[in-house]
Amino acid sequence: MQKRELQSSAAADRLCRSAYCEKHGDYVEAGRKVFGRVIWFGCAKCQEEERKRQEMLQKLEEARGHAWSYRLLFGEWLPKAFDFPLENFEVLDAAMGDAYCAAEEYVRNFYRYRSEGRGLFLTGTAGTGKTKLACAVLKSLFPDVVGCYVTLSDLGDRVRQTWRSLSGESAPFTEAQLLNAVYRAPLLVLDEIGTIAKPQDGELLFKVINTRYSNLLPTIGISNLSLKELCSLYSERLSRRMEERNQTIVFDWTPWQERKKQNENGFSSGR
Repeated sequence: MQKRELQSSAAADRLCRSAYCEKHGDYVEAGRKVFGRVIWFGCAKCQEEERKRQEMLQKLEEARGHAWSYRLLFGEWLPKAFDFPLENFEVLDAAMGDAYCAAEEYVRNFYRYRSEGRGLFLTGTAGTGKTKLACAVLKSLFPDVVGCYVTLSDLGDRVRQTWRSLSGESAPFTEAQLLNAVYRAPLLVLDEIGTIAKPQDGELLFKVINTRYSNLLPTIGISNLSLKELCSLYSERLSRRMEERNQTIVFDWTPWQERKKQNENGFSSGR
């Protein structure tokens, strides 16, 4: 009997009234009577929007923290010249449009590809926009996914720096910290594969690719060399790992600077 009376009292304390929100218009406002005082809760839609805004701010703050940890290890999160989202990538012809569409489709379906450990392999002539497109993918996934960008040569140099510094002082990071960052990143963009062919980096490259392959973590590899050429330079095991789960996008158009000069010359001759 006492329980029913309490329930009835709580129901009697709930109130409602017609109200108006400058943003959402007319609505029914909920309220409650507490010890003789009436508390009105305001617009529920405004409260929901504020809740989502606070969640986004928290997510953004956490994402910036992850990006900062990569910056401490590798000197940068994204190169400043390539720090822009995918929609800002300039498309000049149909071939570039195909590459852009493949990257956009990858971003749109990233969570499915991530569950399968699938990534991209961007190959082609230097200066054709491979790094720009890969970094645009990273930027477009932020802050929901905070990936890591590093060049193979820089990663190798930083790993060796942990062994012994020139001054005899210890490095500000350990080899384990560097490797764990590239092993565990939700998405890794590994640039300049085979561009600066340091023999000691071949084993490091395979360790990174193989570890991520084994753990179904996606990688975007960037190289001026084809998979066949990488096989000759490093090993067949490496090229097989990269080929099996990565979609290859070939950048076979004229480099940006050459195209820019051609456009400028064409404009000048036209005058």
